[in-house]
Amino acid sequence: MMQILNITNLSMLIGTLTYATIDALLFFCICVNVFLFRGGMLGKLWSVIGSGLLILVICDLLVTYGIATGWYYEMHPIEFLGITGGSTVALGLARERMPAAAQGTRSPNQTQCPISERALRE
Repeated sequence: MMQILNITNLSMLIGTLTYATIDALLFFCICVNVFLFRGGMLGKLWSVIGSGLLILVICDLLVTYGIATGWYYEMHPIEFLGITGGSTVALGLARERMPAAAQGTRSPNQTQCPISERALRE
């Protein structure tokens, strides 16, 4: 019994519980934001980034659970889930920075300036 309550095991337990609690809170916040930004201009973009973040949080929770229970090892196949989540977030961020012509839509920043139109007419 005293072996379980030594300071390193207690600190590892507190660290693991804190880490899992923060991950669960992040999971909740991402779910709320995905539902808030369902429609509109940012809807598709946020759904891609949010789904990537959700995959990362789920992978992180699974790794934490695996370490706590002892079935996780380095280079476990579950790490591919983390790579998928990170790639999805990168895809969403790359799409956000992509020019509107490549996306097939016209962004509000690409409207023509009325001053230059007036100068062309004169």
